[in-house]
Amino acid sequence: MATFEVTNRVTQQALKAQAVRVILDTTETVGDLPNIVVGQSVYVNTYNIYGIVSSVDSLGNSFQVSPVYPFNAFYGSQSGYLVAGDVLTVVNP
Repeated sequence: MATFEVTNRVTQQALKAQAVRVILDTTETVGDLPNIVVGQSVYVNTYNIYGIVSSVDSLGNSFQVSPVYPFNAFYGSQSGYLVAGDVLTVVNP
């Protein structure tokens, strides 16, 4: 299963059952964002927090990830937030 990593660049609040926006830098926007599609699996490295891509801002520099289960939140190193610098793995279908 092919995967690639992206890094969140801006801290975003991650609440239960809500999507969180992942903002990329210029290099990842050009190289990785075109390879991200709705429905792909995403997880936060080292924290085993799983989500699914729910939308892609193909004209911008971000995509949104919803938690797999509605009673969870998609966060990384700090509970309730996807912090700038959190590394996410995107799984190619």
